[in-house]
Amino acid sequence: MFVPHLGTDQVFQFVFDEQTGKLTANTPPVLQLKPNTGPRHLVVSQDNRFAYLLNELTGNVTTLALDASGRE
Repeated sequence: MFVPHLGTDQVFQFVFDEQTGKLTANTPPVLQLKPNTGPRHLVVSQDNRFAYLLNELTGNVTTLALDASGRE
């Protein structure tokens, strides 16, 4: 699970445990973007290889590669 946070220019990363229904911090737990980027919306590609992050303050899209284990 990825949670963009516009105010801190970060994307928080979590792993979902299907057995317990709990989230735990991923490794690394936070992706820090450049100041005043404003990450806002994120979508994962259909093949689960990439995440596309729309940055509200800059108006650009950041492409993030995802590894096969689901961790960034």
